[in-house]
Amino acid sequence: MIFALICSGYSFADKLIFKLNDPVGDDHGPGSYVYPTNPVFRPGSFDLTGFEVYESESDVIFNVYFKNWFTIPPDLQISNNKNLKDIFKAILFLQNIDIYIDKDHKYNSGITSLIPGRNAKVAPESAWEQAIFIAPQPYLARSEMGRLAKGMAGRVIVPATYDVRDNYVQCKISKKIMGQPTERWGYLVFVTGAEWETSAFSLSNWMQYGPSYEEPVLNRIVDQYPSEWEFGGGDPSGAVPNSIDMFVASGESQEKMLGSYDPKTKKRATLFAFYPFSSTLEVEKTGTKEAFAGEMEVVDVLKNVVVVNAGRGSGIFVGKLGQVYDGNGALVATVIVEEVREEVSICTVVPMTQTAEIVVRMKVKFK
Repeated sequence: MIFALICSGYSFADKLIFKLNDPVGDDHGPGSYVYPTNPVFRPGSFDLTGFEVYESESDVIFNVYFKNWFTIPPDLQISNNKNLKDIFKAILFLQNIDIYIDKDHKYNSGITSLIPGRNAKVAPESAWEQAIFIAPQPYLARSEMGRLAKGMAGRVIVPATYDVRDNYVQCKISKKIMGQPTERWGYLVFVTGAEWETSAFSLSNWMQYGPSYEEPVLNRIVDQYPSEWEFGGGDPSGAVPNSIDMFVASGESQEKMLGSYDPKTKKRATLFAFYPFSSTLEVEKTGTKEAFAGEMEVVDVLKNVVVVNAGRGSGIFVGKLGQVYDGNGALVATVIVEEVREEVSICTVVPMTQTAEIVVRMKVKFK
């Protein structure tokens, strides 16, 4: 992953707040998903490659990029009406885009469920306050949200209009609704297959998957085997997440994250948002208190933040204190763990002197 933060000193008509690039070719969910067999599902048309957040004087602007351009279904391409063709070029047909925003970065302070049918949950440290649901049929999507997700009322924005430009989608939301964007915001962004018809409750699905079956809000289900209109590569448990591709932070693995569900217990996959490195988690609960001691290494440095090579499963926890030493064994700084990810942890730094400099490969000792 490549993060980019733009300092406020730059002046543009639309100011870039945040940017994240995603690897090409990972449009396979936890690693096993395959596209439907209908050729309208062009390879790469669900492969996310970039995400940007801008602000203008009045709006917050979200750009979501894909590897391939968007497809207009053949039965709509035959129209000879130029105005109608122009309309078709400006909307999505096959993709839903979900954007969940953690505005305060406080543990368990927001919502940890997703729009029904996504079949995953959000980690408490990424609990969100506001979401954007970009759908082919926004008015139907609003209706379905009101029917199936009443608990999210006022939290999920379904924009009536958005721009589709070759291989990316641009969505503008008024600051009166979104508020002022900051580098503190975290984002969980993924794509699902769009369903054009409302999903009547299916007794057969309930009997197959049990009480964990959740009626989806206009998204396609990933089945065990692909068919003309459904993605394949899941399993018969019904516990698989329905996200085809998602953005993850440095040190995280999309495959591990989307594959964290349990087909036996029906436990859903837990998803984590990504944050600019300058963000700081406000902890109301410090998580595990397992004993953790050892010597780690600095693997990245940005401003007053360092990244160390200890992640989930190592025993490290939010709030843990450590000390950074240079090659001569001299104490350089004290750090505190602010966020624990899959393979690394993000720490903020309190320098010991005005001239203290932290570089990659310095040792970090936790006691």
